[in-house]
Amino acid sequence: MKQDEYIMDTNDSSIVSKRSVARFYLHNEPDLYESFVKKFQRRHPLINRGYWLRIQAIDYGVLYFLRQPSPGSRKKVIVNLGCGYDPLPFRFWHNHPALRKDTIFVDVDYPQLLQEKKQMILESDVLGASFPPGDLVPSEGDVLLKHPHYLAVGCDLHQLVKLEQVLEEELSFSEQSILFVAEVSIAYMSVEGADAVIRWASSFEDSQFCLLEQCLPDGPDHPFAQTMIKHFDKLRTPLRIIRDYPTLADQRYRFMNSGWPQVDLTSLWNFWSNDHCIPPEQRRSLDAYEPFDEWEEFALFGSHYFLLIAGKADHVRPPLEYFIASREPCVRTRSTAMRASGPSDGRSRPNYTVRSADSDDRRRYAAAFILNNTAVALHGGLGAQARVNTCQIYPRNVSLPENVDGPPLPESLMCHTITNLSHDECVMVGGRTSPSHASSQCWFRGQGQWKEVQPLLPGRYRHCAVKVHVNTPEGPIAGVLVYGGKSSTGEVLCDWNLWTPTSGWKQVPIYPDDMPARFGAALATTNAELTEGTLFGGLSAGGEYVTDCWIWRLHVEEFPVISCAEVSGTIPKTLRRFGASLVHSRWGLLLVGGVSQSGCLKREDEVAVVEVNMEEPRVEVRSLDIIPAGLPRPLLIGSSAATLANGDVIVAEGGAVCFSFGSFWNTGYLRLTKGDDHITSAKEVQEPLPLPCSEISGHATRRIELNNSGDAASLLATSGSFRNGTHDNLPTKSPDGPVADLVAEQPWLSANLPQVTAVSRIHVNTEQDFDGLLTSRQPAIIEGLDIGSCTRLWTLDYLEDCIGADRPVIVHSCPTERMTFQTKNFSYTKQAFGEFLKATKSGEKLYLRSVASKQPAKHPTNLEKDFPAIAADFKLPPQLAKVTETMHSSPLRISGPVTLWLHYDVMANVLCQVRGTKTLRLYPPADVLHLAFPPGASSSNINVFTSNHAPLRFTHPHEAALRPGDVLFIPPLWAHTATPTDGVSVAVNVFFRNLEEGYAAGRDVYGNRDLQAYENGRRDVEKIVKAFEGVPKDMGRFYLERLVAELKEKAGL
Repeated sequence: MKQDEYIMDTNDSSIVSKRSVARFYLHNEPDLYESFVKKFQRRHPLINRGYWLRIQAIDYGVLYFLRQPSPGSRKKVIVNLGCGYDPLPFRFWHNHPALRKDTIFVDVDYPQLLQEKKQMILESDVLGASFPPGDLVPSEGDVLLKHPHYLAVGCDLHQLVKLEQVLEEELSFSEQSILFVAEVSIAYMSVEGADAVIRWASSFEDSQFCLLEQCLPDGPDHPFAQTMIKHFDKLRTPLRIIRDYPTLADQRYRFMNSGWPQVDLTSLWNFWSNDHCIPPEQRRSLDAYEPFDEWEEFALFGSHYFLLIAGKADHVRPPLEYFIASREPCVRTRSTAMRASGPSDGRSRPNYTVRSADSDDRRRYAAAFILNNTAVALHGGLGAQARVNTCQIYPRNVSLPENVDGPPLPESLMCHTITNLSHDECVMVGGRTSPSHASSQCWFRGQGQWKEVQPLLPGRYRHCAVKVHVNTPEGPIAGVLVYGGKSSTGEVLCDWNLWTPTSGWKQVPIYPDDMPARFGAALATTNAELTEGTLFGGLSAGGEYVTDCWIWRLHVEEFPVISCAEVSGTIPKTLRRFGASLVHSRWGLLLVGGVSQSGCLKREDEVAVVEVNMEEPRVEVRSLDIIPAGLPRPLLIGSSAATLANGDVIVAEGGAVCFSFGSFWNTGYLRLTKGDDHITSAKEVQEPLPLPCSEISGHATRRIELNNSGDAASLLATSGSFRNGTHDNLPTKSPDGPVADLVAEQPWLSANLPQVTAVSRIHVNTEQDFDGLLTSRQPAIIEGLDIGSCTRLWTLDYLEDCIGADRPVIVHSCPTERMTFQTKNFSYTKQAFGEFLKATKSGEKLYLRSVASKQPAKHPTNLEKDFPAIAADFKLPPQLAKVTETMHSSPLRISGPVTLWLHYDVMANVLCQVRGTKTLRLYPPADVLHLAFPPGASSSNINVFTSNHAPLRFTHPHEAALRPGDVLFIPPLWAHTATPTDGVSVAVNVFFRNLEEGYAAGRDVYGNRDLQAYENGRRDVEKIVKAFEGVPKDMGRFYLERLVAELKEKAGL
């Protein structure tokens, strides 16, 4: 029959695609497809990854079956129904040789096709090696090839009686454990014929069924579904099954009604996303084989295919238990039921109109920006044949020029962003040519002209960009905040960067700093001042959905900082999107298009309103269901959305490659306008919208002119105060540091202050225990050590008697409760030791850190040499032999009620508390950039006990409360400060060299000189910066930023 020939032709296309997959992805396997495809053809990355996923899904089902124990002496038989040229048995014999025993593979297909396959197998050195001489068994009739582990049966699947007879004669088929596999094969049969196959397979006592086929998750009018159906109709192989069984629920009903009591199924997109099926490391590794950025199209493909595994025997457990697959009593509901015509909750919704475009221009993944508040321009993107660098305007307006030029880029870009700063000014950031070639270029457009500005390194695409307001002494100005994206190397970024006209790009620290990296997320501001907003959605490095949701606030005083909070509770599934647009509108934040965690979006969810409560915090979403049934449905993938000054939303262009079935392009554009039925209960969210200059935030505006550096732009700025407690103007410097305190007092922000970790209390019983502590590089309070009789003897009177009341000592005298080394708010005074003790006991703010009694500028202090009368009272126990052997110094510390400045020591040390109590605050080396250490200095002015210094929100403080007899181990470079808490504090601090080399050359009296490599590096930095003197500022910055990036890359930072 001619129809059979058309069906067999689908095998030719499929096997060519699988050979392309084998070449790029199946590196650990021999090329088992070469014998069936003489001429290699490289497929599109989307097709490669899609067929790779199909292979993985079938492997999953077969492996699950093979790893189950068989009852009694039954053999495992795998029957590949409609096998085509697929080398499934040969792949398993190569990849899982241990499973070959007691396993038989049976290929079943049209006799003429299997006759060709037999000839190709026998002529292939690779495939023929699986059948050593003498192993092949003579065959006849319908059995075309026979081997103890393999059978090729030529039989039409409509002839089930004949097929069963052959299998029973050859294998005692009904007595074995059987898995039937059908990978897009019975889908081409009539519904009656395919259902008969499923019922026949269920008639065997110990049988399972693994089915991979197409489905229609949102009906036949979805653009992907339309394209897929038309493709197979054109091939004269219509997908008859999906017309009767379009959804997963329908397929489950089909199998349960055909004698399969256990049915589990999932879409291939969910299969891809599940760690139990495709491990995360395996997903992440694929980009190394072939750069990939067709994520929305991959999700559409995956959601229109499913994997089903059905079983009968009692010992068979559901293999897809990790998926949300309904196992309730099966009641079929037809998916053709009419949808409601809009929300019924009494809220207003937009009118939806489709407008014709003024040209046949087609593009997707372009960047949208506003022109004169009345139109939307789309720049760049991927056209029907290649990337474009032109601009298309929607709608056409007589007040606008006929053509709008894009920036003069060396190569056309896609997946970039353009952010409006006013009605005629915008900033373009990033983009890509290919997935492995991201752009770092940035351009500013003002007065109709594009000007290149400072690049954002590293180059990125699929990032988020949003307009924000930045406070300056002259008032707020507009800037661009950029988050995340993907780089040329495939790294998924998690950095935040702020562009302003006066400073160019600045990386913005964020607290907490555990927000997962992502690309293709949705970002928007949520207040009229443009200083706070929300972030959600996107994909991780392994192509998994990031399912969290965050709210953030931008604080800009002397430098920018972002504080954020993760929204707790269940995040609505409709927020878990990739590639969506998030724009302001008269209905609130409008979420448009993209793909969801389950793959393709439902029609009613294509456009939704996101409502953000910044105080709780809480994010809600409601679908608008505005795309009318009966109208041509758009495919809102790669489309661009923007809001006009009147509040209308324009959604333009877009489309997708629908796997191997063809492309779908949107025609014209959508315009969402205000409906006539305004309902009072509707929550209308006004502002921020792109408004005329005099209307932004309701304030007067002014201009900031371009400066000579080339990386600033003429931007709108508004006067007036920000809400939520921020200041009208930048405050003056606080006495505690260079940045004034943040004053936002929202509960969620306070909750994000860093938690203080208590330093662990431990026992060290051996030298090896202490070596382990050194290796851990973590502070610890060691209890129970014998440090001598000092803890009993060293009263202040005893010390005065032994050391001598008249002995002169140099002490720190401070008028306040806290000493600051950078500003030197204390003085060094020479006092008699007895007078010092007396004053300290009476509460004066004095502090003694002993120095060497002879030549203190040359030699470090040593308790034994400088205080011999009391040295015998103090000892280090044997467990700390390492400290004794490598000791650098052992200063005596006596302190009144005064706090020591924050500092770090390059050498490790142990602080032995003898009298009184003391509290230390410590910070790990990774926090150094947040503690305001000046370049080359080991001391900071921050009061970490009381300061609201903004960057402290990003630190990881530890606290140690010391009692007499405690020994605190302080690892190298841990910044710390100390304050007495009860009585006069007496302690001995022992510094020791924990490194064999690397310390600074020359004298180091206090043990706090930075490593030689750092000191050398600072000199090199001076030379590098000096080398750019005389170079224009923007050029110097360009190269210095690149050097910084190279240094980080080489250091692995």
